[in-house]
Amino acid sequence: MQSSTTSIKSSRFSLDNFAVNLCKILGISGLVLYLAYLLFFSQSSCPSSEFFTLFQHIWPVSPPSQQLNSLTHTNHSCPTNLNHLVFGIVGSVNAWRHRKAYTESWWRPNATRGYLFLDTHPTNDLLPWPPSSHPLHVSNDISKIVEESKHVAPIMVRMVHAILELFREGDKGVRWYVMGDDDSLFFVDNWVDVLEKYDHTKYVHIGGHSEFFMSNIWFSFDQGFGGAGFALSYPLVTAMVKDLEGCLRRYPYLNSADLITQYCVDELGVPLSAERGIHQIDLHSDISGFLSSHPQSPILSLHHFDQIEPIFPTMNRSQSANHLMKKQKPTRSIGRSECCDVVEVGEKNITEIKIRTCRDDEIIA
Repeated sequence: MQSSTTSIKSSRFSLDNFAVNLCKILGISGLVLYLAYLLFFSQSSCPSSEFFTLFQHIWPVSPPSQQLNSLTHTNHSCPTNLNHLVFGIVGSVNAWRHRKAYTESWWRPNATRGYLFLDTHPTNDLLPWPPSSHPLHVSNDISKIVEESKHVAPIMVRMVHAILELFREGDKGVRWYVMGDDDSLFFVDNWVDVLEKYDHTKYVHIGGHSEFFMSNIWFSFDQGFGGAGFALSYPLVTAMVKDLEGCLRRYPYLNSADLITQYCVDELGVPLSAERGIHQIDLHSDISGFLSSHPQSPILSLHHFDQIEPIFPTMNRSQSANHLMKKQKPTRSIGRSECCDVVEVGEKNITEIKIRTCRDDEIIA
């Protein structure tokens, strides 16, 4: 009887022990599989090595549409870098001859991404196209849109249509499209730092106002002055291009590319996020006073560079552009960084103001 009881207990112990071990095995196996999934199959635009990327191609876990989306829309965990920006610069063949030096001063071959959209094919004196310049594209023929809508400003239609043409290039891993004119200087490192503050997964429109009060009166305080550059998040551009040509047809009376762009963005309910470092420069002659009083925020662009006197008096405009880009340090403004202390002198309630260099924690960004 005792032997039978002992046998039953031993059998029950074995079953319980088996169940415990089975649970452990299943738990550990599940954990290993989960970690393997995260390691090998989670979609990311910043894979840790080519080895992991190989497995992602061999055993894709997402449907093709999601896989395509993962390529064109980057992982949120990766900080924004220069590779996430694509520049769209609009110009003309006639102006390019003397504006070429401006864009080449900030363009970094094999580092910056983007395209130059000219109105016609370049003439022989501009060929062969130098590798130091943006990759060249000729703007699409928009005559049908202009004729059907009887648009008052065909040139402005071409400039706005460049947003669609830039998107159609299909660059991978884009977070931001930055549009601008060929007579602007762009401080690309500062663009990266500023755009990092914004959520690139949402509809975001970033631009700047004009320094000239009347320009804002004539056009709008709610628009970004596009020649100086404006940034559109990838999701916003994706939504815009679905009916961008329809938007161009709906506003044939607008004679400003900036206003047309703003109207098309407004249709999606997206407000302008203004940045103080984007400069339209609706000014003339000597702007040294304006630059010396620049706000303590990263400078992003200088537009209308061929309408102002050279920033450096002993140089021409092209030399000034190159010199400025060589001297400019990333994420630094070009304005003042001076602070003052109010100090009491003696015992007669006399105060003295002493100027000194600001500490890093005193600079307003």
